[in-house]
Amino acid sequence: MTKKVNITTEAGADVETVSAAVSRTLKQARKQQGITLDELSRRSGVSKGMVVEIEKGSANPSIATLCKIAAALGLSVADFVNVADTPAAHLIDSDDIPTLWTGELGGSARLLAGTGGPNMLELWRWELFPGESFSSAGHPN
Repeated sequence: MTKKVNITTEAGADVETVSAAVSRTLKQARKQQGITLDELSRRSGVSKGMVVEIEKGSANPSIATLCKIAAALGLSVADFVNVADTPAAHLIDSDDIPTLWTGELGGSARLLAGTGGPNMLELWRWELFPGESFSSAGHPN
């Protein structure tokens, strides 16, 4: 039996979503590390007022400002702009792994794991029996 799988992609996040992610990450990282606003300002070279506004979500910091704050907290800019609300990886029960191709002689192609985005990575399990074949157009670059 062949299962149909619908694949969707997310469009770029809007400014409000990214701003909320930056604010949330800044606040969480600062509190987890026990760093005051004054200390973060001193370490990063960013004014305390700007740090407060970013943490409140009412400022749209430049990439240079984010780089300074991220470095002061030992994070990357990517950590700050991560808008995903789901974990990067999750476990799928073996019975729930989708079979995306079934051959005439019982072979199969199952997608075991994958990532999203332009540099996506997929891990497949292919099983082809003697006499089976699978043809497909190449993936776009």
